[in-house]
Amino acid sequence: ATLHSLQGDVSMTALNVANPPGYPGAFATMNGFAFDLSLLSLLKSHLPLFNQLLHIRNMTVDNCRVALKMKSPVGTSNAEEILNHLNNATARIDQELHKQHKSKTLADKLEVKVEVNDFLMRNVTASFEVHPMP
Repeated sequence: ATLHSLQGDVSMTALNVANPPGYPGAFATMNGFAFDLSLLSLLKSHLPLFNQLLHIRNMTVDNCRVALKMKSPVGTSNAEEILNHLNNATARIDQELHKQHKSKTLADKLEVKVEVNDFLMRNVTASFEVHPMP
């Protein structure tokens, strides 16, 4: 990953998102991810007296592969398990934040609106795999 701190340019190569246990391979891989954001917007989005708008001028996702896998036609998928994990993790974080800032609502604490001027996705491959029932 590279970051040009004064310009706000961020780029990553070879980003891999692992599958949950029981699912082979990676859930997603990206060979190129870049965005150009306003550093002033980034700072303002996390200060309590400003509106919480994060302004990203350009975002590009390149050469991305996503593999959706289901254990059975009526079973859960790797995407569902990843989302459940993220929801559980953010719920724990919310509980801690709530203890620290009882006067703010959950929406006030966690909501940051993101505005993207130009978004480009290219060379995207998605696959879907359903394993037979045991």
